[in-house]
Amino acid sequence: MINCYSKNGWDPLETVLLGGFIEPDTLKVILDYSKFDPIRPWLMKIAQETEEDLDNIQYVLEQHGVQVIRPDWEIVREEQVRRWRKGDTEIAPISPRNDLFVYKDTVIAGPDSLAGQPWENFIDNDIIHLQGTQLQPVHLPCIFRCNDRLIIGNEISEYELERLKDMLPDSEYVRTDVEGHVDARMATLREGLVVYANTDIEQTLINETFPGWKHIFCDKYGFNADPRYYSEDRPFQFDETLRALTNNRWDIFGYNGDNPKEVASLIDDNFSNWTGRAYETHFDVNMLTINPNLSITVGTDKELIKRVEQEGHELITVPFRHRWFFDQGLHCITCDLVRKHDNNN
Repeated sequence: MINCYSKNGWDPLETVLLGGFIEPDTLKVILDYSKFDPIRPWLMKIAQETEEDLDNIQYVLEQHGVQVIRPDWEIVREEQVRRWRKGDTEIAPISPRNDLFVYKDTVIAGPDSLAGQPWENFIDNDIIHLQGTQLQPVHLPCIFRCNDRLIIGNEISEYELERLKDMLPDSEYVRTDVEGHVDARMATLREGLVVYANTDIEQTLINETFPGWKHIFCDKYGFNADPRYYSEDRPFQFDETLRALTNNRWDIFGYNGDNPKEVASLIDDNFSNWTGRAYETHFDVNMLTINPNLSITVGTDKELIKRVEQEGHELITVPFRHRWFFDQGLHCITCDLVRKHDNNN
């Protein structure tokens, strides 16, 4: 059992929860209907490549001494197939950041389980469950931890904020107008170093929230961060059909343009819970910090990597090819359960 404790995003990472998609073998069962013929190869490709990328992320983390907790796929597989056969198509990628929040030794959970697995199976802390309460829809990633300060995004209502203050007392709360997930918009890599997407966070907020810190501003944002848009050599032409058909909400890496309308319609009608609004996320800011000297990143923004490393913070680039489909970066698919801390604090 794990005793969770995490008060910021940069203390040395000891234990992390790593989410996932649907295992390829399970997805093959789910897609075993003729109507899915046009999208089967693409969704299978997404599942297989995502599994490869997640396995690689786990390997990198373990090589740096981090314990990685993954879902029990035997339980997940049974639950996903059972729900699908009952007509429940709301199966979504497992995104721990959306469903679990750890602040110091307080653990708050949205859904009751991790794809059918109770959090209590591996977490020893008392868990505050939001399911079945008025706080069930709280967007947990809209709460950003910075030691004794909690930065709150605008998707959290005043009522929700007051209830959070009851759960997490003795903290300073900074109310902001940041839309969506605050921790997808900025990252604190160590005490005194913050990276953020400056198209979405006002410099006044950064200055007031992190006085005296080194601020690294990112100009590229959302789909515009894709190297196929801004790299000088432009290695290949990108087909924008799927983005246009889905109002820039998702994309399949490597899609060659076959049956775009049918593919988009089938995915939107049957798998809309699998896709997000990737245009509003800067995935290079969506980093996961291993310790104050080291983070992992998807690494499309070479200029950002250069500027971060000039500050003495190393970045390891890992592939996560289908972030544009899931609208999930490295931070989204993880939840840092334990970061090393002084027991006296």
